[in-house]
Amino acid sequence: MFLEKKNVIIAGAAGRDFHNFLTYYKKNNFYNVVAFTATQIPGISGRKFPASLAGPKYPRGIPIFPEEKLPGLIKRFGVREVALSYSDLSHEYVMHFASMVQANGADFVLLGPVSTQLKSSKMVVSVCAVRTGSGKSQTSRKIAQILHEKGVKVVSIRHPMPYGDLKKQAVQRFASFNDLDEQNCTIEEREEFEPYISRGMIVYAGVYYEKILRMAKKEADVIIFDGGNNDFSFIKSDLSIVVTDPLRQGHEISYYPGETNFRMADVLIINKMDSAKKDSVKKLLANIKKFNPRAIVIKANSKLTVPNAHKIKGKKVLCIEDGPTLTHGEMFTGAATVAAQRNGAKEIVDAIPENLDAIIHLAALSRDPDCKNKGYECFENNVMATLNLMNAAEIKKAKQFIFASSEWVYDNCSDKEVKTEESIINIANHTSEYALSKLVSESNLRQKFQHGFCDTTVLRFGIIYGLRKEGSAVESLFNMVKEKSEIEVGSLGNARHFIYVSDIASGIIKSIGLTGFNIINLEGENLITLGDIIEASKKILGKNPRVTEKAPEIKSVRRVSNEKAKQILNWKPEISLEEGLRKLI
Repeated sequence: MFLEKKNVIIAGAAGRDFHNFLTYYKKNNFYNVVAFTATQIPGISGRKFPASLAGPKYPRGIPIFPEEKLPGLIKRFGVREVALSYSDLSHEYVMHFASMVQANGADFVLLGPVSTQLKSSKMVVSVCAVRTGSGKSQTSRKIAQILHEKGVKVVSIRHPMPYGDLKKQAVQRFASFNDLDEQNCTIEEREEFEPYISRGMIVYAGVYYEKILRMAKKEADVIIFDGGNNDFSFIKSDLSIVVTDPLRQGHEISYYPGETNFRMADVLIINKMDSAKKDSVKKLLANIKKFNPRAIVIKANSKLTVPNAHKIKGKKVLCIEDGPTLTHGEMFTGAATVAAQRNGAKEIVDAIPENLDAIIHLAALSRDPDCKNKGYECFENNVMATLNLMNAAEIKKAKQFIFASSEWVYDNCSDKEVKTEESIINIANHTSEYALSKLVSESNLRQKFQHGFCDTTVLRFGIIYGLRKEGSAVESLFNMVKEKSEIEVGSLGNARHFIYVSDIASGIIKSIGLTGFNIINLEGENLITLGDIIEASKKILGKNPRVTEKAPEIKSVRRVSNEKAKQILNWKPEISLEEGLRKLI
């Protein structure tokens, strides 16, 4: 009897999802993976899992969509199963996700170790955890150091962090600090890899863990799998070590897939004993006895070392904590706070006061070339920093969160099409990494608001210009007219709703106090072409450079309406192009 292939979507976050595909679905003739969805990783959604990794069944690769599109994708592709493939999720979140999938007509799937773990001919020690921020990395490094000092050849395989080019990052080997530079490693990757390299050990990471394991086995007596978040090991281990956190007691049996780790572990480490409450440790031990009584239990301190610690005593200290531990790890304080307290800080300074009327979040990595070339910096600055500030706003009971987004989210439009806040945005065809990062944060804010977050206002700024060294096309063309005898542009017909910075500032001020969840365009009043800017600049400066067009027929026009801002905020831009240009002199 012929069985029809099931269409599948893998929901992930650029890690476990790719591994699940490569180990379970890639060569499985009963399934057809029609898409991945991604959450919180700019530069991933809107792209494709490359055909070179996906294999001959997928000659065009596999598209990656933002997770918020999942209900529509299930219907669009006739999806039978959705496989949830990322980690550090509360059991409640997992079941809400499952209910959403089932309500939209698909089955919900969780693939476990038996379906996805690779097998190794060399000894494997895995170090995983029940929550992110429990202390996996320090444990992995200590085990590696002990074995290395005994003359054992140790290779570490790290849980993936593939935020760049997936083809180039399929298999990554790091044996020297030069390797980190050559492969453009992010700060996060360096933080994980450098301690091994400095001890003379080799680290592997990437996307294709079957190939990674094949290479690592040639160099190792023992492989250490250094886990990520609270995920279980990608490789079947001979010794499973799982780190627990008594500061978040109860999470060991209420977060996925941390509870899987907790129940499977050969060794359970109760970390942070030096800062844990006795009652929390007692309850954790009771859960170990109930759910994994065969495990060996090790109690450990998480020792903090601080260079020049004497400088802390008697001082006011601002603590900058590890991001993941406080965001999806849900800790309110981390190691920095503990270090300050233990070393005699006079006061731990809080940069955000209580009960603010509004937090206005303007900071971003905003040049699109920077966002394309520095994918993880874009993610850190434009998404993670926003999540951190949202967390702070919630803790400090801010009344309103105002987020600076951009008209870039609309991408390029047809010459006559006018974009409004209600326009459908086709993320799959988007070309701007910067815009994608803004859309991810907009989505995070919308979801957070639906779960009781404060009043939230998303302001999609037009293209801002003003008195600054580097800026938009306005400043650039104005300075060209001022300094050059000849100017070359793509098309004089390229047009945007440019807006002077003081008009943006007045729009922000008028949005303070707005209730509910709102998305509002703050745009210049008129559509302004590059030709308009050049002619106005000539008039003001009394200059007449020669202007040539490289591609006059290829026009980029983005018409965006500001009518909603006029109605809701009683706002309108006041500075004309000529007035704005005169302010640049």
